Amino acid sequence: MPEYKFKARDNKTGKIVTDVIQAVDEATFYRMLENRNMICISYVEKGNIDNVNIPYRFKMKELSVFCREFSIMMSAGIPVIEVFQKISAREKKPQKKRVYMYLIESVEKGNTVADTMKKLGNVFPPMLIEMFRIGEQSGSMEYVIAKMAVYYEKGYKTKSRVTSAMIYPVMLMLVTVGVVILLFTFVMPKFFQMFEGKEIPGITRFFMGVSTFLTTKWLYILIGILVLLMIWQVIVKNKAGRYAVDKLKCNIPVFSKLLEKSVISRFSSTMYILTSSGIVILNALEICGQTLTNTFQRGKLMTCREEVEKGRALSDSMESEQLFEDMVWSMIATGESTGNSDEMYQKLADYYEQEADNATEKLLAIMEPAMLVTIGVIVALVMASILIPLYGMYR
Repeated sequence: MPEYKFKARDNKTGKIVTDVIQAVDEATFYRMLENRNMICISYVEKGNIDNVNIPYRFKMKELSVFCREFSIMMSAGIPVIEVFQKISAREKKPQKKRVYMYLIESVEKGNTVADTMKKLGNVFPPMLIEMFRIGEQSGSMEYVIAKMAVYYEKGYKTKSRVTSAMIYPVMLMLVTVGVVILLFTFVMPKFFQMFEGKEIPGITRFFMGVSTFLTTKWLYILIGILVLLMIWQVIVKNKAGRYAVDKLKCNIPVFSKLLEKSVISRFSSTMYILTSSGIVILNALEICGQTLTNTFQRGKLMTCREEVEKGRALSDSMESEQLFEDMVWSMIATGESTGNSDEMYQKLADYYEQEADNATEKLLAIMEPAMLVTIGVIVALVMASILIPLYGMYR
């Protein structure tokens, strides 16, 4: 139920009273004051602390900015509630402002930041919630959240690099599709009119059929595309379908290497943050699994966790599950034997971050010329289908 923090005058004593009461709505709040023989001077509605449903989820960039601001202000000696108040004062998005207001109200009531974040559901990722819990328990909040700021900044930069690198191939693909549609629907039909009733080669007949299909059956093509998109949505939303798609991604030549290196980099950096902060290996693997978006790899990691829970070494269980490359198992095994697992995870994260960048560049180096060659072959075949019969007519 919403809470109302109010300032009112007591009609019996004439004194100014400041208090907090719960009421279903504003009208009920005024009736309750009237029953107490009070006149409201001012009030602030503090929202529903027990049942909260804010449909918002922080993005990677927002998490990096939030953690960086939080750690800087905490290191300056500003109390937690005041930090949230300052961040909230600058926030423009209504939903995010609601999140910060809820945090302020809940912490003011004596709840921890981690418990409050957990009540918000999917607004904050589980890893960040656990790190806040560690920071509150150890008294090193600013240090722990500073590490999370670096973690999310790296993740955002990696994602931005991949997105920026993919802009050119995507634009090239769209241009290719546009050129093909333009050729088959507007340019080629005008030439094919000259060949009606004449004997033409097979390549010309083929392209004439394709052109006729595109110009006369375009509605069926559009319906077919929409049906395929709907089927795809059903598949990826289904647990078994999503698992099959994610497994297929891990077996696509060239692309699977980029995916694996990116996942290893994320896994290693996450494990480094968690284990170096004092989280036990089982909890660290549980949280790390939630950061993996590929359900096939997540399932393998959860199987490894079950093996570790039974007393088996993580490196051995990863090797038996064939999770990641040999180098990963070897480095983790070295860390387990020397007691320097944190250092090994950090080295793995740095190495595979660079490897993921190199794999992205190699993939783009293959895609760009391949798409250019594809455009050239399509245009050459189209030109051949027109020029060959024209040359025959000329002879």
